[in-house]
Amino acid sequence: MGVVGAMALDAGDTLSGTLNVVGSDGASHNISLGTANATDNLTNLASTINGAGYGVTASVNQDGTALTFTSADANVVVSGTNIAENTAATSSNVTIQGSNLGTLSVGGASDTLTGKLNVISGADGSAQTITLGTTNSTDTLVNLAASFSGTGANAGLGITAALSNNNTTITFSKASSAAFTPSVASSNVMDVAAPAIGIGSTLGSISVASAGDTLAQSAADNLTIKSGLTGVQTTITMGTAGSTDTLANLAATINKGTYGITATLDNTGTDLTFTQTAGTQAAGVSGAAMDTTYSSSATNPIGVVTSTTLGSITLASANDTVTTTGNWNLPATSRAAAAPP
Repeated sequence: MGVVGAMALDAGDTLSGTLNVVGSDGASHNISLGTANATDNLTNLASTINGAGYGVTASVNQDGTALTFTSADANVVVSGTNIAENTAATSSNVTIQGSNLGTLSVGGASDTLTGKLNVISGADGSAQTITLGTTNSTDTLVNLAASFSGTGANAGLGITAALSNNNTTITFSKASSAAFTPSVASSNVMDVAAPAIGIGSTLGSISVASAGDTLAQSAADNLTIKSGLTGVQTTITMGTAGSTDTLANLAATINKGTYGITATLDNTGTDLTFTQTAGTQAAGVSGAAMDTTYSSSATNPIGVVTSTTLGSITLASANDTVTTTGNWNLPATSRAAAAPP
């Protein structure tokens, strides 16, 4: 049984996007996320997947905040498209208190915004609507704050937007130059964040009988790597000399790739474990060799022979010499050499 994916979600938040499961039947199943009581949170999603018979098991922790996909079938793949975690942003106190017009906060600095801000301009008293989510303008708090200063789209509204040190809260205030009383109110503002992935999740392992065993070059043994950084799947051909022919070389190849996956070889050199260590997508490693003792193509590394007896020469005494004449056929049990003159 190997881990083929993982997701995490803050308590109370909901999912959106599409989850794709390539099941044990070989068919691709698209699951629309966000359907109430079916795929809107991790607990409901797990129940839906487990009842579908895809050949993958979805397990949720007690808090309903972490979901792990496992399967005994190496061909099962779990991936996603435009998966997002949706949580209501807070927009506090939209009435003026002194010079403070209110604050807007999000869960993370890289979260994106949707919805609208309804603004009364401090410059001329007019009503304005700011649409959130415009790329490089109002999609994040950093960009939204910047739009109220300099040459930004909202710089002439007589409102300042001060960003907190961690870039998760904007405090709106009346600009000193404002001739009118401004205000800021939110309308259906949502904080959209990509779901956190279970960094540190073990994705599976490959074992060999002895350190240095060579890995068979067979299409059936190839690995499929799903990058936690890009979500792109890559086929790793096993048995390539100097690259994927031993566990040590395979580990080095994986660790040099842009997969967000770390391959760790144990002290005995016989067990290689794959762990997701980076990225915002669920990484995966699958293949016939996963979570089993790999049937290597040779007991010893290619080109190395150890402790193999080819034959012997026996002398009458320790000081006898061996001449270069004669026809020596090995193996031989013994041949007496001439005594030194």
